[in-house]
Amino acid sequence: MVSRRQLLGMSIGGVTLLSGCADFVTGSGPLSVEASPATVPSNTLADTGYEVDREEAQTLREEFAAAGQTREVEATNQLAIYYKQFEIPDVGETETGVFAAVATPAVEIAGQEFNPVAELDHRELIEMFTEQYGEVSNLEQRGTETYTILGESVTASLFTAEAVMEGQSVDIRGQIAVMRNADDFIISAAVSPERIHEQAESSTPQLFESIEHAH
Repeated sequence: MVSRRQLLGMSIGGVTLLSGCADFVTGSGPLSVEASPATVPSNTLADTGYEVDREEAQTLREEFAAAGQTREVEATNQLAIYYKQFEIPDVGETETGVFAAVATPAVEIAGQEFNPVAELDHRELIEMFTEQYGEVSNLEQRGTETYTILGESVTASLFTAEAVMEGQSVDIRGQIAVMRNADDFIISAAVSPERIHEQAESSTPQLFESIEHAH
């Protein structure tokens, strides 16, 4: 399973072409990259009944070998997590409708792009987002959906899985999409229990297609 560190921390080991980054090569300073926030506007949240869980920056510092020495890379991701409460039979009212947008910076050095997102497929990414439901099993892809996000046609993968909530087995459904916009990659995901699928899915296109990116 993909770790939270891999997705939300953005591992960028493997960067090797460092010409033109003098401070980084000589060790006098880290290579710093920062994404711009990707968020859902307040009017969309009001229309769909979702609320802000958190909108925040997370910075990861990693060290790796470069030019025969150990050097540091500092990368800042922007996280936006939203939720909606639903009543689940045998479970109760829980914050089980979740939508997330993660902006992670594209790293370009000496004309070469290093894209950690490209190394993760949609299945690995949705596994990360379904961790909130605890133990998840039987993850299967069930097709695709197309959304217009930031003016581009983007394909989202649809998944189903089984999770355990409050001791009860619950079928869940998720969607995941990845796109490049300006200097960042944007990962967006929606996850909800199958039992409230129709309620949650009525809001999903609006959430995906309303994403704003402050680049």
